[in-house]
Amino acid sequence: MSEQRFLKCTKDAVEEFSLYDRNVDIVTCWESFSRAYQRHFQNFNFDRFPSYKTQDDGWMNPNFTMYFDQRYGVAFVTYHRSGIAKSPALFEKEVQKIKALDDDLKFERRDGRMVEPKEYDICILVNSSHSQTLAHKLEEKIEEDELSLDGNIVVLEFDYLEEDESKYRFKRVPHPDLNFRDDVLPNSGSISRKLSIKGGTFENIQIPLDENFSELKATGVFTNRPISELYLACRLWDTVIKDKLSDDEWEIWRKGDPKKTIPKKVSCSKLQNDICNKYVPGATITEDNIEDALKYIAVAKRAVQVSDDEFRVKYSNLIEKRREHKDAASERSDIEDLAYLLASWHCETKVGNSLKDIADMISSDNYGKADLSGITEADVMDY
Repeated sequence: MSEQRFLKCTKDAVEEFSLYDRNVDIVTCWESFSRAYQRHFQNFNFDRFPSYKTQDDGWMNPNFTMYFDQRYGVAFVTYHRSGIAKSPALFEKEVQKIKALDDDLKFERRDGRMVEPKEYDICILVNSSHSQTLAHKLEEKIEEDELSLDGNIVVLEFDYLEEDESKYRFKRVPHPDLNFRDDVLPNSGSISRKLSIKGGTFENIQIPLDENFSELKATGVFTNRPISELYLACRLWDTVIKDKLSDDEWEIWRKGDPKKTIPKKVSCSKLQNDICNKYVPGATITEDNIEDALKYIAVAKRAVQVSDDEFRVKYSNLIEKRREHKDAASERSDIEDLAYLLASWHCETKVGNSLKDIADMISSDNYGKADLSGITEADVMDY
């Protein structure tokens, strides 16, 4: 096996996982921050990962929106990777999306009605590593009158801080010199005031990754962006499949022996129904997404496909295995350790074998060979 190919395969898969997971984190931060508004506005609504149909039958997918009342709302778009700031073509594409959001966006109220508030702003949330570059490019567009919006465009940078208590920090960038038009908000809840200049620098909002954060994230772990196969595989393994263990199987799992496997037959259609109705109501995970995630686990030699709808999973307690792969210098969470472990096993098989060999490995003898066309390239998302 080529060590270089193996390392790149693992790195790309874990990067894709982390990108998706951090996107969920950022939205969860703002949902946590927004909870206080519910007692001030009767129809306040935090709409997580919405998809809106436009007048020309297209789709808009802001990361989230905040509707306060008929007077004001904010739509948020998040960028984690540097491609938006470095690629002219990608930047132009996103500018058009921003214009579409400004031109034709409906907000969902708490009572489910779709309305357009009198005023709404667009907030760009961008990783601090390339926030200045992106903000400068947006300011140029505004000054050249190529990005003329009815609402303000507010750019906030974010950082992940690994301290005694991990947290995310959000801070305004100096340019464009635009802020939220949130006069309708109470002074104590004014976002513009919280992010104003004080003592020569911009104030910031910090959201700790505490128990409240974890509870919110647990019910909103899927986004309106393309799903990472590894991310879904980890969520299935860490929660959904584990919840299907019987009492006797749970006792085996609890002993923590990674060599002791528990055979569990699972159905793609039933898992999809569980996720979208029980774990994350309203999630847009499809049966194909579930099948792809289980194939990912199968390539990692932890499952085998037995029919079009079913897999037999070789389930076990991987806590000790995760610890073996733990990077002592990092602050990886348990779910990130699982992602690294599954990615390593998956890539070990993927790099060392042909697609035909892999198809033979992951399908039972009495079932036709699996379609593995989707695993030839890692698809690292750029958002």
